[in-house]
Amino acid sequence: MFANFNSLKSLMTFLMLFLILNTGCKKPSTTRSPADRSQQSKKPINAPDYNPGQQQYPPIVHNGFTLTPVALDLKGIRGYIQQQPNWLPKGAYIDTSSEKLYWLPTIEQQGSYSGLIPLYGIQRKIFLNIEHKNFRQGPPSNFRDGDVGYILVHGKGIDYCADPEGLEDYWRQSKNALSPDQSYLKVVCYDGTKRVADTALSVAQQIQKANCGRFNKCIVVTHSMGGLMLEHMMIYSRSPRENEKYPEYFNNREEYLKAKEKILFVVSIASAAGGSKAAELLLRSSEQSTIQELIGKISAKFEDKNDAARNLLVDIATTEVAPINEDPGVIFFMVPGFSKELAKQVGDILGTSDENPFDVFNGDNEIAALDRVVHYSSRSDGLVSFRSACGIADSDVDAGPGWKASLEEQFQYCLNSQKKPSHFVWFLTNLNHSKNRWAEKACKAGGNECEIYFPNYNQRTFIRETRLNGRSATMAIRYLLTKDALP
Repeated sequence: MFANFNSLKSLMTFLMLFLILNTGCKKPSTTRSPADRSQQSKKPINAPDYNPGQQQYPPIVHNGFTLTPVALDLKGIRGYIQQQPNWLPKGAYIDTSSEKLYWLPTIEQQGSYSGLIPLYGIQRKIFLNIEHKNFRQGPPSNFRDGDVGYILVHGKGIDYCADPEGLEDYWRQSKNALSPDQSYLKVVCYDGTKRVADTALSVAQQIQKANCGRFNKCIVVTHSMGGLMLEHMMIYSRSPRENEKYPEYFNNREEYLKAKEKILFVVSIASAAGGSKAAELLLRSSEQSTIQELIGKISAKFEDKNDAARNLLVDIATTEVAPINEDPGVIFFMVPGFSKELAKQVGDILGTSDENPFDVFNGDNEIAALDRVVHYSSRSDGLVSFRSACGIADSDVDAGPGWKASLEEQFQYCLNSQKKPSHFVWFLTNLNHSKNRWAEKACKAGGNECEIYFPNYNQRTFIRETRLNGRSATMAIRYLLTKDALP
């Protein structure tokens, strides 16, 4: 079943803006001075002609959303507004140089707002009416560079703060693809070998320093354990309750809250917030038979048995680091990866067979080996399965339709299973755990071309969007958020 979409946290705001002439204004005289005629000719470009016999302007519809920057033209305010009207909702302001009202409403700001604004010297009343709709179809679009900023949060690995070259290689061309203007981009770093709780404070402080554009809001793009990091920070930004099981996690809540105020929403690529069965294999297996043979490959992907790997044990990730029943208070749009085909036998992967490896996981044999041996209970990108990457509210490491289930069964599991609060699957991509964070057209190994699949709630499955063929996840994210020309 789907998550409950009746709550405000699962709703999208549409903004309808219209101007009404203040009822206290007098009917204009039929005889005007030259100055009056000059002023009368400067009508607001978005407003229809005013008929003195009418009491209000017809409605002006503005296609904005809760999370979409609103820039309402108010031509005629220049020279007439000396200070910001005190009735404006929190976060809204009027820029006299561009003659626009700028506002990025939050989900909680539903309702109606009204007040007087002088347009060409005539007091007019502006109404802002907020209504709501759900987020199942993904985030709003048409973001402009400079309105908002972008923040990248990497996953597990090394101490990327001490290795700038490693951090550069982690994201590669994704930085330029997501934010061509680098002044509105913040690439966060932390020690990827440590516990999330030990490094989250530094991440929160870096987010606070990000240039989040005109509206002081940033879109955060995370990868792998970066998703667990953001969920941890957002969950533990709330006030602690009595008898908290992990009270120490609230020690930095004020810093987390400051970071939260700058976050518009989170795009979580290949999220490991639900933990990984591969971490179970690495840390809790008996290391026998085939597992013993592949443990070196597994260790290479997880950077050995460190504190970060322990964070990814399913029970620890879902009940302690980021409890699955807690609402993070910001929207997480999930972007899982997967392989359409799976390896049929271990011999191909290990090189003990004369046959070529199958076209699986974009030709990455080590990742294919992980998937083949771990036997995730739902389709994976090699390191995390749909259970985690789709934001499913289940802490059972073996939850899912099974490793051998058809791709259609896997799609239905991802879409139709109960989600964690404020989590929505945006789209799927047939990219492995490494390549789904890169902006390169690097997923054309054999017949495994880049493909993007969007949810279809009528058919209760995912449908391929052929317009995005050959585009990687980050390229698709940029296009879908900005509606720029496809790269």
